[in-house]
Amino acid sequence: MREWTIGVQDKGGAVPGSFRLGEALGGLDAMNITPAGGVGIGTDKPDPASKLDVRGNIKLGLAGELFAVGGTENPRTIRGVVGMDGKPVVGADVGYISEQLGLGHYRVIYNVFFLDLAVPAVTPILNEMNTVRAAAIVVFDKASFEVQISDGSDPVDCAFTFVVVGPN
Repeated sequence: MREWTIGVQDKGGAVPGSFRLGEALGGLDAMNITPAGGVGIGTDKPDPASKLDVRGNIKLGLAGELFAVGGTENPRTIRGVVGMDGKPVVGADVGYISEQLGLGHYRVIYNVFFLDLAVPAVTPILNEMNTVRAAAIVVFDKASFEVQISDGSDPVDCAFTFVVVGPN
């Protein structure tokens, strides 16, 4: 049977003054809250530049069926659906605004810009006749992207989905 301790770390610990929950024997920390408000899970010395420092996998969802996305550059993801009229299909405050600039030409602007270039992936949504559409990214930067949808040769209005991943 494992025994646990809870308390404030005295001056001998990795971060003196931290509130600590850990194993009584062996001293492994399960959770550590620093005096500056940083939280460490699975570490006794959370990164002071982060509010939350987790060592190990992060599971999300009602049944823990999802894993959190990670990367060495602290990535951020925006995904969405834009209707053929250029408006977001989902309600307000979806992390972006979108508009139609011309026939099959759309712009998506992020509510919060990325720190550097963020490359979008765009997929046109098939219409009721399952007509094949092509999406070409015309321009992209850390604040927005523009896409041109065509039937292979001519521009056409078409709803699309997108995913953008970039540095946060």
